[in-house]
Amino acid sequence: MKRGIMAFALGSLMLTGCASIGGQGSAAAPSGGMDQFRLERLFENQAEKVDGGAGYLRTRVDDADVYLISNPDTDRVQLIVGVPVHESVGVQHLVGMLNANFHPGLDARYALSDGVIFSIFVHRLTTLTEEDFVAGYRQALDLAKRFDEVAHGIEIEGGQ
Repeated sequence: MKRGIMAFALGSLMLTGCASIGGQGSAAAPSGGMDQFRLERLFENQAEKVDGGAGYLRTRVDDADVYLISNPDTDRVQLIVGVPVHESVGVQHLVGMLNANFHPGLDARYALSDGVIFSIFVHRLTTLTEEDFVAGYRQALDLAKRFDEVAHGIEIEGGQ
């Protein structure tokens, strides 16, 4: 599963552009808006231990890998959580994932790449607020933790 997560994360880096990886970023946030440095400090505040560098951070929560990929040049933030799957995934799981993706109270969604399931929160960097990030982080973790429940049609709560 780790190889699938790394492939997804690296693919995301390519999609968001790698030009600013390793720097502080060049896009200026609007007054009161988020920038890459502030975003990464928020991420670090949510986790016990963080690895990586500017534009790509990783932590582990319970048994899930959590990645923060950001790029000021493309004004994008992706928070990606690997979904630990403890049973074989069938059609019922996929239908549950699709239904959960249309829940009106959630900003986090499920994603599938190379046979690996993720929960993901995507937002523009410069319009992201601290409250939006914390809510998206919690939602993505909650979706990952509750995958089996969601896949079996148990209703998920909206909001934070």
